[in-house]
This record gives sequence, C-alpha cells and structure tokens, in this order.
Amino acid sequence: MNDSTLQAEALADALYSVGVRDVVIAPGSRSAPLALALARRNQFNRHVHIDERSAGFVALGISKASGRPVATVCTSGTATANFHPALLEASHSDVPLIVITADRPSELQGIGSNQTTNQSQLFGTAARHFVAIEAGDSLSWLEDFPKIFDGLDGPVHINIAFREPLLPEDSNSIPVTSVIPAFEVSTQAEKMAPALSELGITSGQRGVVVVGHGLGTFSRQEISAWSTRLGWPVVAEDPLSHSAAIQHASLLVGTTFASEKLQPEVALVIGKIGLSRSVMALLTRTSRVIGIDSHHEVSNPLRKNDVQLAALPRVDVDADPNWLKAWHQASAKVAGALALPTWSEQNLAAIFARSLPSGSSLFIGSSRPIRDIEAFAAPRADIEVFGNRGLAGIDGNTSTAIGISRVRPGRTFAYLGDIAFLHDVNALLNDAPNLTVVVVDNNGGGIFSTLPQRGVDHFEEVFGTPHDRDLTAIAAGFGIHVTRVGSLREFELALSKEHAALNVIVATMPSRDASADNLKSAIAAAEKALAV
Repeated sequence: MNDSTLQAEALADALYSVGVRDVVIAPGSRSAPLALALARRNQFNRHVHIDERSAGFVALGISKASGRPVATVCTSGTATANFHPALLEASHSDVPLIVITADRPSELQGIGSNQTTNQSQLFGTAARHFVAIEAGDSLSWLEDFPKIFDGLDGPVHINIAFREPLLPEDSNSIPVTSVIPAFEVSTQAEKMAPALSELGITSGQRGVVVVGHGLGTFSRQEISAWSTRLGWPVVAEDPLSHSAAIQHASLLVGTTFASEKLQPEVALVIGKIGLSRSVMALLTRTSRVIGIDSHHEVSNPLRKNDVQLAALPRVDVDADPNWLKAWHQASAKVAGALALPTWSEQNLAAIFARSLPSGSSLFIGSSRPIRDIEAFAAPRADIEVFGNRGLAGIDGNTSTAIGISRVRPGRTFAYLGDIAFLHDVNALLNDAPNLTVVVVDNNGGGIFSTLPQRGVDHFEEVFGTPHDRDLTAIAAGFGIHVTRVGSLREFELALSKEHAALNVIVATMPSRDASADNLKSAIAAAEKALAV
C-alpha cells in the first residue's frame, strides 16, 4: 500500500470513529486517495457535488439537521477557497463541519507547481482546529484526533498532502478495517446553573425572555418548559419554534405603547440575536441584560450584558401574571388591527408558515423572508426550523436546504428571496428528496426598500438590482418541476402538492416599493391600535 493510500485509509477510519456518517465529496484528482477510501466504506452516506461552494453548504445543512459532524472533501488550489463561506457560517453558528482539503506535497510548494498554493491555516481563526497531515507522515496525528472532536462546537480544517501515486496499486486488495477504535464524542459539558435570585432577580420583577438563533445544546422543548415555569413574555426571533412566543412581537415592541407600558427591567437573552431592530431597541432601553449561551460564547452585540451564563438559570422567583397578560392583550390588539393585502409578501409569509404540515422541516432564507416570518407568522412549535443565522448570508441557502432534506424525515421546505435563489442557482443540479423551495420573486433586493437607502440616487442600480429574469424558466432548465403562482389561491394549491424530488414554487409578487409600503402600514396600524 503506497503512502497516499495509507494516509487516506487512516483518515477515513478516523472520521468514522469520531461520529462522521455523511461525507460530501467534490471531484478532483489530488483528493483521489481520500475520495476512493470513503467510497469503499459503505458505512458512509456519500454525497457528490461538482461545485465546492455548494458542497460546503450541503454539508452544513446535513450537520445542522443531524447534529453530527459532517466532512466535505475537495482537491487543491482554488477549490479550497470555495469552502470558506460555509466554514464561516459553521463557525458563527457552532456547527461541527469538517473541511478536508487535499494538497500537494512539500517538494511542490513554492516553486510554481500547477494548482498549488499555501493552504496552511487557510481559514484562519474561523476554524476551531487546524490539522496538517504531510505526505508520507507517520500516523502519529491519530493520537490527538479524538481530542479535537470531544465536545466540538464548530468547524475543523484538515489539510492533507498526497504524493503521487494517487491511486492504489490494486484497489480491490485493500482491506477496509478500522485503524483506531471508535471514540464516543461528548455533546455537552456539565454546567452549573445559578438561580434567578442569585442573579439579583426578585419576584414580581418585570422581565422578558428574548430567544434568538444558534441555541446550541438547548432544545426548544427545554426552553419552552423553562420559560413556562418562569412566566415572563417570550420574544422569539423564530416564532415557529416557540408556541408560547408573543405574536407580532417585533411590531409590538416598536410602538410608543410598548416603550411606556411594556418596558422590562431585565431581559434574559438566549442564543444569538440581531434580526429585529425594534427588539434590539427594546434591549437597549432595558436596565439589565443577561446573556445565555450553552457554548460559553459571548453574544453581546449591544455591549449591555452584565452576566453571561452557559445554562438556563433555575427558576426560584414568582412572576407577576398581570405582566404576561398585558403583553398578550397588546399582541391581540396588534393582530386585530393588521389589514394586510391578500397578495402581499407579509401575508404570504403568514399563510406559508400556517400551512406547513406538522412534523415538516423549514429552512428560512436570510434578508427579507426571515423578517416577514418573524413579524407576521403565528407562533407554533411542531416543525423543525433552520437558517444560516451565524453570519446571515444569502449565499448557499438552497444548498443548505438540500443538505437538510437529505437527513430529515417527511417534507422539507425552503423560503427564499429571489436574489438568494439566483445566488445559489447551481444547487439545482443536485438531488433533494421531498424538498419544496418557495421563491418570493419581487425582481430584486426587497429588503433595501425597507431601509434608509430607499430613494437615494442610483438606488435601483446598486441596491434594488432588478434581475429581470424568468425564474421558472431557469428552474425548468435544470429539469425541475416548477410552478409560478400569482395569487393566494394558486399558492396554497401549489404548496399542498407533494413531490418526491426537488420542486420550486415561484411567487411573483407586487413591486418592492409596494411591499415596503405594506410594512410601513403594518407598523402604523400597530401604533394606532395601542394608542387607543
């Protein structure tokens, strides 16, 4: 067995030993030893994608949905850099993504060899660990390998150099055996949870729980049970994961009434926040903010946290039931005052969220779609919701949803804007079981019409960016079942149809300006309803 084959076989077994069951492979020559070693092992679920950027996000989606580390493999050169966006998202959303880049041996470095660059520490501090395996190395790197994955809460970069020959002398003669024993990866360290009273919180104090994204080891069921015991209002960036959340919270807390009558004295913030400006303003006005992150990370974008916890504090104080009642009464008034146009982006988000089958999975794209669902969807907790909120990029959204669909049971849905869809359109090359992608097509970057940039000179050129493309024709060009809808009735009918493979629904919406005006009207309606 040549050196490259030996190293590849050892790495394949090491990956399995630390819990990897899915591998995403981008074809290439220098990575051939590892690709073949993985292909020979039937215990891996193998996913082959020709574009490394898409492959990275597919692996990210699989890891998000399965909770297991997932490896993705590519050849040397520019291919490696295409993993960077997915690795950055994994780093900021605490996902155990393993990026493996094949490399040229040391004698080919620094002399202008083809497809050769310095890949050492390529991803900098975004990778939790960097493992360099030189061509012809002994297998001493195996000794520390399990330690890297003990409680891993982010990406790892493995750069492995292969010297020719890259193919085994006789692939049929290579035994598939385990080089190192299976290693049990721990998922959560023991954490001591202080009591609320130990944090200076007293019975009857007016508090609020803000639940963001990136909840780490906290399950939504755990948060729900804890918040019920606590008895404070819950403001959730993802209302589809928390049935007790205050409906239309981002509209409610932006009102004058909320700043005067519903201002909390203390806020407990779980996970990473920043989706809603009105919620951030609420926290800015709050005297005490306590952050809670199970990964011991500091999520403190407002620089207000006076305490940072790694566990949910024990509830040993009593809440004032009238405080929670006041929030629900205000929320009901806002809900009653909203009069959204039937065919609008805001109403589409509400109807879409309400129509999802129980037990299904949903990936929500960044930018406007996730904000419309936050503001207008009714709370529920019977679906699994995902999103790339670590860095909130629109790149790789379809690919991430494809990865999720590969490991989740039942139907998977993605709710994306048109620019995000076009940004990752090559993902449509890949199979995705039972995945429905809903594209909100307003011919450009709709979120900018809701921001201060609206109306400035050259707005359409540098912010609105109308694409003027037929998205149904683009999807059909990939051989995908696609439906264009232009009314709520057409949308609900298309959404109700189940397909065994990837399918796309393009919802052609009114203008971006009309959508922005609808949002302004909703904010004004909330203000008026609570001013009475």
